Amino acid sequence: MLVRSIALTLLLAGCVTHPLAPTPHAPLAWRPVELFDTTRQRPVPVVLYGAARARRPKPLAIISHGYGGHSTDYTFIASALARRGYIVASIEHLERSGDPRMANSGNLVELRRPVWQIGADSIGFVISELRRRGLADHTRVVLVGHSNGGDMTMLFSSQHRGDVQAAFSLDHRRMPVPRTARPRICSARSNDYAADPGVLPVAAERDALGMVMAEVPVKHNDMLDSASPQQQQAILEVLAACLDGHLVKQHS
Repeated sequence: MLVRSIALTLLLAGCVTHPLAPTPHAPLAWRPVELFDTTRQRPVPVVLYGAARARRPKPLAIISHGYGGHSTDYTFIASALARRGYIVASIEHLERSGDPRMANSGNLVELRRPVWQIGADSIGFVISELRRRGLADHTRVVLVGHSNGGDMTMLFSSQHRGDVQAAFSLDHRRMPVPRTARPRICSARSNDYAADPGVLPVAAERDALGMVMAEVPVKHNDMLDSASPQQQQAILEVLAACLDGHLVKQHS
């Protein structure tokens, strides 16, 4: 079992915590936006939460779905972040003709990296585009990614450490996390799969760098809207701990 490692220092001294909560709140309304990256000649569809309330630039949260998933699979996370004051962009990571194939054997870190790089480049494009449109501010960015989307998240965070406040994965298993205190690296780990060797830091590294990682009572493939309210709450507690730097509630 993963040893839970909790950061004990707040991100900002004297900050006020705003717990993330799933139901009884209904998911917030979202709207699709068709973005297009002219540099790569690539469509990057997103769904936005909180944009209707954006009278000024907001902190930005980016969600990247797992392989075979969709941008609308994580409304409980997106809605919780939007209520906290973020504008949330959940990216539809489309596979296009000519894209590298998703390897299932061999050195997966090496063979899947081209797939992750496409996703990481899409994350960077969305950040830049929403800032250009005046929706997102230029300081605070939080990344959330599930499984393969978590691998993309960790790759982007490795390449653009100064651009991200926190990188949170839902049980990514392949891409080694950057050993850094900035961004803050966090992860909710499933109760049915283990990460590959070397992906997650040992407990001493996690403590020294202020990382937040905890096992939650949820299977890898259920870390989305299909999770029960109790499971969603367990995931959101780890995310809140990541953003606020407080202890994670222990789940049996």
